[in-house]
Amino acid sequence: MAKSNLAVFAKDNKTSSAVVTVAYSVSGVNSVSDMTPQNTQLLMAAGTEGALLTQLKAMSLGTITATQAAIFVRKSTDAANIRKLLSTVLMSAQSVSATTKVSEYEFTIASQSSPLRLEAGDELYFGTAIAQSAGVIAHAAYSDF
Repeated sequence: MAKSNLAVFAKDNKTSSAVVTVAYSVSGVNSVSDMTPQNTQLLMAAGTEGALLTQLKAMSLGTITATQAAIFVRKSTDAANIRKLLSTVLMSAQSVSATTKVSEYEFTIASQSSPLRLEAGDELYFGTAIAQSAGVIAHAAYSDF
């Protein structure tokens, strides 16, 4: 898009979610270490003028074992299989029942007071390091420009 002298403000408030049940590998081929982890899900894509990410969180959809949950970025100029590690949280083991609260895990790379700026077309992916049959869901809150 052509540059303009007019100020551009974040205007389209959006939310998105992604669920994973299979795990990415932390080392070896097609892993975090070579920036091509498989078994990650697209969480969000920035609009044509970029985006401001203000919240990222994850929570289990049922009983889970402890795992690393991660957010990966794919720049619009990267090859389709590239996923660069951006942030992780450690999710504790949890037995979920009708009488327990599901724990929420906040990724600290984005907040309302300190948003993460994404360039046009950048994509965020979500995954876990240990497969979780019940599933783990990630939620993103962001605004496109």
